[in-house]
Amino acid sequence: MPSQLGLRYVKLESDGRATRAAYVFPFFDAAGWISFCLVVTGRGHFVTDAKLQWTGRRIVLWSRGVSPLLPLEQANPADFAGSLHFDPWWTMRGATEVPAAVREAIISTNIAGHRSGHLRVRNLIVSDEFDRVAEFWIGDGVFRSARFGPPEPMPAELREALIAPRR
Repeated sequence: MPSQLGLRYVKLESDGRATRAAYVFPFFDAAGWISFCLVVTGRGHFVTDAKLQWTGRRIVLWSRGVSPLLPLEQANPADFAGSLHFDPWWTMRGATEVPAAVREAIISTNIAGHRSGHLRVRNLIVSDEFDRVAEFWIGDGVFRSARFGPPEPMPAELREALIAPRR
């Protein structure tokens, strides 16, 4: 299963064609279910709700002949409401080619560095099918870290912080 920190510079295959994705960011709800992904390539920023599969070296998009990548410029900012993602590099801050409303909607869903008391998200692991977040890695600095995922629930204080409105 891939970690978010490992979803950089991966090969993306669709309909027999391959491209290099600089970043792939799954968007998920507070329960960890993934509904779509943001894909950043050398050609731009895209969203996809296509079925994805991690093969250990690459991500395969199952598209049935239709382009599975929608340019982010065509996305509606409301599409990101209620979603979360983990981008420790804050890549959208520099994405000036993306409409400001869409960019701000995405930035507001980023849980990187988001703190709840002493806990902070450090990484996450997604299932090979990109349908759920399998584990959240949290920590309080260099002294303690923990992994939470099914069947062990995320600590309530962190879950509440993740679904609280961002300022």
